[in-house]
Amino acid sequence: MFIAKRALICSAIFLGGALSTGPAIAQEYNESDLMYERYYYSDASWTEEVGYERDRCTRYGVGGGPTQGIETPYYYSSPIAYCVNGQLYPY
Repeated sequence: MFIAKRALICSAIFLGGALSTGPAIAQEYNESDLMYERYYYSDASWTEEVGYERDRCTRYGVGGGPTQGIETPYYYSSPIAYCVNGQLYPY
């Protein structure tokens, strides 16, 4: 009887502790989950935009998107969102 009562109390304490933490856990993102958009420029003066590219979000993660225009070594890149298992999350 004493052992059954003690087991009941221990399980109640464990269950209460498990429920108090709740299922809501903050999502952590990796740097590899970050999506970017890139603006390509004609030269180092950065005055004439000649191309644009935006990463794609797939169930496998972040992938490069198609480039519109010309891809050059002169570009500006800015993060736009996180991609985790094909779902977009705000940056």
